[in-house]
Amino acid sequence: MNTYEEYEKELKSHIVFAYNHLNMGEKSFLGYEFVNKMEDIFSELHEYDHMILALNSKGGNLAAAAKLVQLLRLHYKSYDIIVCTRCSSAATFVAMGASRLICTRNAIVTPAEPQLEWNDKRISIAAIRNLLEKKSSVEHFMQNMDWEILAHYFASRNYFKELCLNYLERRRAKRVIDYMLNHVNSHQYPITKNELENIGLVVETLEKGKLFNFIKEKDQFLNKKLKGVSVLLKKEECMHVIMSSKRIEEYVKVYEIERNQYKKVFEGFINNEER
Repeated sequence: MNTYEEYEKELKSHIVFAYNHLNMGEKSFLGYEFVNKMEDIFSELHEYDHMILALNSKGGNLAAAAKLVQLLRLHYKSYDIIVCTRCSSAATFVAMGASRLICTRNAIVTPAEPQLEWNDKRISIAAIRNLLEKKSSVEHFMQNMDWEILAHYFASRNYFKELCLNYLERRRAKRVIDYMLNHVNSHQYPITKNELENIGLVVETLEKGKLFNFIKEKDQFLNKKLKGVSVLLKKEECMHVIMSSKRIEEYVKVYEIERNQYKKVFEGFINNEER
């Protein structure tokens, strides 16, 4: 039995690491392909009815995040989220459904409220809400408003409410809706422990002990994977890594040099047995 499985047996829980590259923009965000691969991983892990998911992501598609919550509840009675570095936006939505949120001292959790497109930029709906709440700016705001954007603003709020009510426990959902839609002022705001607890989450700090050492070791290993490799005439970009006690799945783009330019020759998930 390897160390990974020993930890799972001791905790009576499966442990899965789901990491997105944090510096590749939207192409490395949490999306449906990533979540579908998570479902493949979950389908192999049914020895325990609890899941500990170590999540490292700047977010992505809220609907994909809702599907991930649904899959976690389908396969397991409960789940915890561990955050070593970053849990933001859509990834935070997944955390909102957890029994516990376990964070290292360096972890950052930022809001899950929706964003929309405006003037070729993605902005938080909190920015529009803040303008609407300031009486001095409302008249100017309305005169220069693209009314289609305002319609998208209210549609985004309603969409987020529906996701919360349909995919989160009802009492938790109401608190998440109130906090994310009425109190968040910035999509990048680091949510405090007290604010997370007021939403209804049990928040714990992971800073020592065997579990901390295990998580830290795997976190360092996965971050090295995400850096990819570059060798003569070949470059590899790794955008997603998913690891369980059974295997590692990496989403990579592989380029080869051709006429002094890199040409993409492969893109997708590849499976490696854990070493």
